[in-house]
Amino acid sequence: KDGKYVCQEDLVIGKTVSLYGKEIQLVDCDQFTRQWYESQGKVKQPASSECPPDEAVQSRLKAEQRNPLMPMTYEKRYREQMLGGGHLNVGMQQFMEYDKKVCRFWAVL
Repeated sequence: KDGKYVCQEDLVIGKTVSLYGKEIQLVDCDQFTRQWYESQGKVKQPASSECPPDEAVQSRLKAEQRNPLMPMTYEKRYREQMLGGGHLNVGMQQFMEYDKKVCRFWAVL
């Protein structure tokens, strides 16, 4: 809100962080993040807080329950691949190399 950078002390479970005009409530973090904060002598992360239901996720799940007009068949996947669709994710290697080596938080908008 005050135009300052977000620092480590701002990222605490239960706090609300303002990023790009959005209020984000931190509700949980992974074990690596908890251990990292303790090793740095930073604020100890409290227990996870209850995550309120997300309306967007609920509406998407509801939409997925309906049958699509044209289901994805083996033939459709094959044709997508032949036409150049279904590209492999180029950044996947970097993602896999740094998996479990980054601080991760779960938040609610």
